[in-house]
Amino acid sequence: MQRTISWQNPTQYTDGTPIGVEGGTLFVHVWKDGIEVYQTLPNVTTFPIEVTPGVTNVWQLQAELNTQKSDLSPEYSYTAPFQKPMFPEAISIS
Repeated sequence: MQRTISWQNPTQYTDGTPIGVEGGTLFVHVWKDGIEVYQTLPNVTTFPIEVTPGVTNVWQLQAELNTQKSDLSPEYSYTAPFQKPMFPEAISIS
């Protein structure tokens, strides 16, 4: 099942200096349960991910700018709910 993870890209370096236009190309690495599973296209803020209904996964993100990587973001747990079917209709007994 596909979902979309979204985030806000960093606007400053760890020392508080703003990342300007000349900052370079920003990529985001997407981690699922401690394993890097995706790398985004430059400067995006959403990405399609695969989840399994009823399974809890832990997601983390990591920014990369000019080959320098950030620490991993805080963990974000997500469980895709099971979809419940409608009840049967047109019940009859013969």
